[in-house]
Amino acid sequence: MVNSVCSPTRAALLTGRDAWRTGCEGLHAGKEFIHLNERTFADAFQEAGYATGMWGKWHNGKSDGYWPWDRGFDEAYFADLYKYYPSAGYYNEFPRKTIHEGEWSPKVLADYTIDFITKNQDRPFLAYLSFLTCHSTWNTPDEYRSKYLERGHSEAFSMLLGMLEFMDSEVGRVLQHVADLGLDENTIVIFMSDNGPNKAGSRRHASDIVTDEEWELRNNHGFLGNKSKLWQNGIKSPLFIRWQGVYEPVDVDRLVTIADVFPTLHDITGIALADGLPLDGRSFRPYLEGNTTLLPEKQAVFAHWHPAWEGDHFDPLQDKTELAFEDQKLTLVNERYKFIQNEYGVPGSPAQHNRMVLIDLVNDPLESDNLASSRPEVVAEIREELAAWFDGLIESPHAFTHTVFQVGWNGRERSEFPAFGPSKTVGTKNEGHAIGKWDVAGNYAEYRIHVHEAGPHEVFVLCAAGTRGEGIEMRVECDGQSTTAVLSDAVAPSLGVLELPAGEHTIKLSVIDIPDGLSPNVRFRAIQLNLQ
Repeated sequence: MVNSVCSPTRAALLTGRDAWRTGCEGLHAGKEFIHLNERTFADAFQEAGYATGMWGKWHNGKSDGYWPWDRGFDEAYFADLYKYYPSAGYYNEFPRKTIHEGEWSPKVLADYTIDFITKNQDRPFLAYLSFLTCHSTWNTPDEYRSKYLERGHSEAFSMLLGMLEFMDSEVGRVLQHVADLGLDENTIVIFMSDNGPNKAGSRRHASDIVTDEEWELRNNHGFLGNKSKLWQNGIKSPLFIRWQGVYEPVDVDRLVTIADVFPTLHDITGIALADGLPLDGRSFRPYLEGNTTLLPEKQAVFAHWHPAWEGDHFDPLQDKTELAFEDQKLTLVNERYKFIQNEYGVPGSPAQHNRMVLIDLVNDPLESDNLASSRPEVVAEIREELAAWFDGLIESPHAFTHTVFQVGWNGRERSEFPAFGPSKTVGTKNEGHAIGKWDVAGNYAEYRIHVHEAGPHEVFVLCAAGTRGEGIEMRVECDGQSTTAVLSDAVAPSLGVLELPAGEHTIKLSVIDIPDGLSPNVRFRAIQLNLQ
């Protein structure tokens, strides 16, 4: 079982903790960042002497301190989201972009992995290969797509099947390379997904929408829902684990969650778990060694991909204690029952009872019958456990905290962080990949920063594509200092220079004046501070 969308699942994978505890409360708009005091499995393996590498989709923070090369990976290629051709991203540094002209993403990511394994074949290594497949927008070479078109499938379904075949071939190439090096009997391979399937790559593109008949073919197990929902199609994932010559092929019918991977890796490799933040996962090593009855039954909680509250899910939350348990979309899963509260109904889902659903997963794996009204004692017990989990979550130190952006990280003179990660907004509107509504005097946004290099810093705002703020007068202030500037028509106009002391501060950007007759439509994608 995994989270219903990508960033929370990856946070739980990396830390062994429930995603909302790690500071990752959603995806995009700065919500996907893992708190800097969280420890990743890459940190642990790096400290134990392993070579560590990561290539592909990261989606757990994209500014200094939060990049994968800052989170325990010796080598990392942060691939651009949704970019299949040509593959592009950041290799061990930002902002210099690496573009693989003429190369498709699945092959590039496999090439990086193969090269890394070759370089480190004589020492322990951890390789995290994170394909973009099959994230929107769907795309694949014609050689993979055309064969399915010839079989009569739609453009969208042919593209999807071709993408899957392409990825499968690259997985096979990596595994064959491990075997060719004679490492397959000393290498544990884990294959999994970060959420369930989506019905379409993108509703914005007709070429990404499969027919109902093709969805039935794809969804041949008959599970309910899709990605982003708490029904089985959102959170049930494949998990294949191979250790050639050690693990015997077998199906294990026990509950395992994404947070269990972290402690299991420690257990298998003999790396001691460091004292620190408590894990929500547990090692399932006994299952891999043939003992499927040793561990007691477990349960786990998965939340909707963002908390429910009075604001938009991209707005910065001010007080987590105001989050009401009764409003949240949550599911508690154990090895008999699955309880869901407040989830959206989907085609085929049973009628809800007081916004609650109770499923007997043993006898009803397709979630067709709601037992909430007939098993009130089970509902009461599970709701009590779920409420206790939520209370503990609110008390967790990193849960629903604002991201602190790093200025002067590792001595850098140029620092950039996303403008769509504010700690507070008034009038402005935080969006998935930009912040807008800088169209009224008095509108502002605040950001938490940690200044590592004290001194004068020139502040720039980086405009989103197609927008400019020419003529708007803006103020930037921090730690009692302020400076104002009228924005030029540049892509990255300057707001002036601030003398920033070391330590944590709040930096505030605000609109001071908009000339009569000017109707600005400016959106900022990033803020840049350059040490003078």
